[in-house]
Amino acid sequence: MDFHNNLKSKRKELKLTQQELADKLHVTRQTLSRWENNLGYPNLDTLIELSNILKTPLDSLLKGGQPSLANKITNDVKAKQTYKRYLFGGVTLIMVIFLWLGFLSYGRSNQISWIDKTNPFIKTQVGYAVLPISSSKNNHKKDVYVSDDSFGTNGSWLKIYFGQYNQDNKWAKIKHKGSYVYSYRLITKNQIPKEMEEQAGKDYIPYVKKSEPNRVNKDSVFPFE
Repeated sequence: MDFHNNLKSKRKELKLTQQELADKLHVTRQTLSRWENNLGYPNLDTLIELSNILKTPLDSLLKGGQPSLANKITNDVKAKQTYKRYLFGGVTLIMVIFLWLGFLSYGRSNQISWIDKTNPFIKTQVGYAVLPISSSKNNHKKDVYVSDDSFGTNGSWLKIYFGQYNQDNKWAKIKHKGSYVYSYRLITKNQIPKEMEEQAGKDYIPYVKKSEPNRVNKDSVFPFE
């Protein structure tokens, strides 16, 4: 006897209607009817529950010249396990990507130079800056605004260590990737490209955190770009 006939026979032995058995299994009567008419079959979890309700061992319920049903159930179980693995892998990958982007974003927003150096979204740029003139403290890191384009849309305040310089070469050409500075060179005003003269400026303006809390000025709203 095939599964669908076994199911119908055992249900009738227990004097259960299709609706009553369907309610116990939490499925619709139409679903149960399809099983009994060999138009479908339950999954493994439902089969186990069905075996318990009908008080029939699972192998007895399935036996009867229908090995294809057992194969289908086995394949369904394997497919379900494969789906779970892919789902877990996909969710894990998405979480890793978001954590990585958050990490890059944090580094960009807080100007952590070693993070910016490894950030693939940040371009290496060459910018220009005017330096402060100090009579006694030239040899220390200074906050300077580095302009990266002639429109003033890209630039940032960077802390850079400069050696000795004077009134004539108080400008700097700076190669940097975000807050990471590859190199710089002290230059005179005449060495600044004409289109960058206005953005580079003539006199140093100190950084004021209260008026410019965001040290990075850029086109993108994303802090990691």
